[in-house]
Amino acid sequence: MLIGPLLARFGKAVISKPGGDKIGRRRLDTHFIGIRNLGAKFNYNAKLEAYEVSAEQLRGRSEERRV
Repeated sequence: MLIGPLLARFGKAVISKPGGDKIGRRRLDTHFIGIRNLGAKFNYNAKLEAYEVSAEQLRGRSEERRV
């Protein structure tokens, strides 16, 4: 997906609602969750039928691993 690089460079991205082919289900929610965990905000614009994504700065986070 191109959302990460667009957010890092421009601070915003607009992506259309996925769909239109019959290849099979492709899970986008995993990508959305990951980008949201980096600090991005997702808003669905029903008029445009597109997701507007914005982030002032993407930030990684570390998680403590349990043994």
